[in-house]
Amino acid sequence: MNIPAVFSVKSSYVDLQGWWRAVDENFIRKRITELRMKKNVSEYRMSTDLGRSKSYVQGITSGRSLPSLSEFLYMCEYLGITPRDFFDDELKNPALLQESIDTLKKLDEEDMILILNNMKRLQKQCIILH
Repeated sequence: MNIPAVFSVKSSYVDLQGWWRAVDENFIRKRITELRMKKNVSEYRMSTDLGRSKSYVQGITSGRSLPSLSEFLYMCEYLGITPRDFFDDELKNPALLQESIDTLKKLDEEDMILILNNMKRLQKQCIILH
């Protein structure tokens, strides 16, 4: 699915009926649950934070409903991820990755190289241990 990497829900209205037909519904439900739990919020809290009824997220994750495209994009914004991150199931904690990237962007080149070298060192250690 080709969804823009950057999209502001607040400034745009999108109404694409049936857009979920191209997406595995079970993946959507499981991924919302996974990312919500990474954020450490309950279904109830996420629902109310999104301005919806207290059972809104539970209705989605239980299979009773799916969010509209605009609601999905708002959920991504709430979770601190892009739609691309949402569909990349190899990213186990996309919000943490995004926070790391945002922090790295603020560093000078010398510090970025230092951190990159440390990451490579840690990666080698992980390969050796596994």
